[in-house]
Amino acid sequence: MNEFELNIGARVHCQDGECGKLAKIAVDPDVWQVTHLIAEEGFLLKRDRAFPISIVERATAEDIYLTIRAEELTSYPEYREEHIERPADQATASAGGARLEATPYMTTVAPPIPMVRERVRYGVSAELAVIERGTPIQTQERTIGKLDHVLALPEDGAITHLVIRRGTLFTHQEVVPISMVEHIGERSIALAVSEEELGQLPQDIPQGETRPEETVGAEVAGKRPVGEMTGGAEMSLTSRVTAALMADPRTSKAVIEVIEEHGVVTLAGQVDSPKTREAAQAIAASQPGVISVVNTLQVPKI
Repeated sequence: MNEFELNIGARVHCQDGECGKLAKIAVDPDVWQVTHLIAEEGFLLKRDRAFPISIVERATAEDIYLTIRAEELTSYPEYREEHIERPADQATASAGGARLEATPYMTTVAPPIPMVRERVRYGVSAELAVIERGTPIQTQERTIGKLDHVLALPEDGAITHLVIRRGTLFTHQEVVPISMVEHIGERSIALAVSEEELGQLPQDIPQGETRPEETVGAEVAGKRPVGEMTGGAEMSLTSRVTAALMADPRTSKAVIEVIEEHGVVTLAGQVDSPKTREAAQAIAASQPGVISVVNTLQVPKI
C-alpha cells in the first residue's frame, strides 16, 4: 500500500467538500507514529480541529481525503494555542493536560519579578510532539534544513520518511528515512547521522520491502521497526523531479531549484557546465507528468 504523503498545506476534504488545510501533524515521539492531523479553519471548517489519522482515506501531495462529513469532523477537539505569563513561583509544568514551554525573563517593574511565558496547547495530548512545516532539522553538527512534509504508512501512521527542504535562495528537497532520525520534538528534529552521511543518501523512496535495520544509518535508530516501506508513494511532481536530479550523478552536486505549475517545470539556479544544464533538462523532462521544461539554469562565464 502506498504511503500517505502528509504535505503540510495540503487541502483537506470531507465527504461533502473541502473543509480546510493541513496545518500541523501530531507525532508520538517514542514510536515515531503520526497520531493526529490538525486542519486549520476554512470552507466547511470554522475552527482548527485535531483528528486521528485513522479517518484519512487517502493522501496525496495536494489533497487529503477523510472518510467523514464536515459535520462529523466538528465533533473532534478544537485545536488552539495560547500564551500566558505568570510569576515563576506560580508556574506549573502543565495545565489542563496541555504541553507548556516556559521561557524565563525579567519584567521592567521595580523590583524585578521573575516571570515565565508559557505556551498552552489544547486539543491533543501533552505527550505528543506537534510539528509543522519549517520545524528545524539538525544533524550531529548543525541545523541543515527545515521540515517540508512527512511520509507515513496508512495502517498505523508509522513514519517512513521525512522530506526536508535545504537552502535559502535556491532550495531543494532531500528524502530522509526514519532510521536516520534520533529524536522528534516540537522545537527541532534531530538526525543521528553526520551531514556527510546524509549527503550519501539516494534521493528517492525505496522500492520493495525495506526495514530500518537494512537502511543506511540504521544502527543509530534504536527505536522500533516501522514495518514494510513500500514504494510508489504519490510524491508531488516537484519532489519527483528534485529526487531524480539529486539521484543522477550528472546533477547530484548541483543546487537546482524546481518550480512546477500545471505540469510545467522551471529549473532555476547555477550549474558548473553546459553539460550539467542539458542533463538537468533531460532528467526533468523524463519524469512522468512533466509537460514541458523551462530551463533558466545559468552557467558562469569563464
